[in-house]
Amino acid sequence: MSVGLSAVFWGVITLSVLVLLHEGGHFLAARAFGIRVREFMVGLPGPKISWNRKGTLYGVTAIPLGGYVKVVGMEGDQHNPLIEPVLAYITAKQTISLDDLATRFNTDANHMYTIIVALKDLQAVTLDKEGIIHASFPQDDAEDPDRLFETARADSYLTIPTWKRIAILLAGIIFNIVAALIVFTIVLAGWGTLQDVGLIDPVADSPAAQAGIPEGARITNIEGVGVSSFDELTTQIQTYQIGDSISLNYEFEGHAHEVTVQLARHPDSETPFLGVSPHFVNVPLSVGEALKMSFSFLWLTVGGIIGFFTPGNFSESINNSASVVGIAVYAAEAARAGAIEYAGLIAAISLSLGLMNLLPIPPLDGGKIVLEIIEKIRKKPLPMSVSLGISAIGFLLLFTLMGYLIFHDISRFIIGS
Repeated sequence: MSVGLSAVFWGVITLSVLVLLHEGGHFLAARAFGIRVREFMVGLPGPKISWNRKGTLYGVTAIPLGGYVKVVGMEGDQHNPLIEPVLAYITAKQTISLDDLATRFNTDANHMYTIIVALKDLQAVTLDKEGIIHASFPQDDAEDPDRLFETARADSYLTIPTWKRIAILLAGIIFNIVAALIVFTIVLAGWGTLQDVGLIDPVADSPAAQAGIPEGARITNIEGVGVSSFDELTTQIQTYQIGDSISLNYEFEGHAHEVTVQLARHPDSETPFLGVSPHFVNVPLSVGEALKMSFSFLWLTVGGIIGFFTPGNFSESINNSASVVGIAVYAAEAARAGAIEYAGLIAAISLSLGLMNLLPIPPLDGGKIVLEIIEKIRKKPLPMSVSLGISAIGFLLLFTLMGYLIFHDISRFIIGS
């Protein structure tokens, strides 16, 4: 598999897993509160292979990248004052065109379409390709419009209190963050992290290499002065002069050795040079230490996201971030490196995805939560035009940032390669 195809393959796999995890959080929270879920799909909206189970359509779409969940009561102009009489009229007629319905209620087709989207979301009507609307309830139900509408909106997102709505919106974020912390903790406790344990590797053609000190040796003392870490070793070396001959004791494979080394001049400075680097070893952590380090990754990610909105840190945040292009490249590299590296990458991206969704920008979950709180304070829904306007601004901000990241990654990984 070529590098390009490998990046595409692993990018699709990685993003799909993470998005499905996120959407799975919304799905399970909605079901826990008894809210109907119309669809749970793997892939982008489009043609699909699907099956119905307990009122929910499950399936795979033609473009299996990511996924989505449709919770009943979250789409369209659900608070439009015409929605109840329109539903009653459609139910009485059973079949009517969108244009005729718009004419009947003295409004334009676009306005009526937003109402039909809301009714479709409640599974109260269907709309075919020819623009013909079909009622989902029997004709007799139109005799009591209030009861008809309450039946249609029963078990929907519209009927639950604000705190439950926020819980559904938060569930996807929580799933991403918790999954990341669990994976990080398992990897760190089971396989460990690279640490300096006092072992060294000689630099090629350096005094240490010429003296025959092998890779993975442990220097125990210099001229009789004990050293137990790489920092102590380098500090002790700096007490000597360029050209000094010093006696070193080191251990390797259970045996003690002594050599004499003449210090050279450091290639980049006028300081004595032994020529060793730390030899990092993978050291498993305790569960407590692993969990603590996992939370430190969380705070680092929070700081990185805040950097996007701090002018002085924007360039650094961009350099430390990746778009879908960068994620695909990193995913392919991690997959080639092994399961542990790939699991770590999945956890890191899951953490970023969860925290990014907390931003108070519609259409992110954090933005939707802010709108829910505003409507709770107002004690009435925001006008549809206001909601759409806020969402449009949010989309513009997000796509601008995404576009910049994609351009940066193309320059970094494709043009610069």
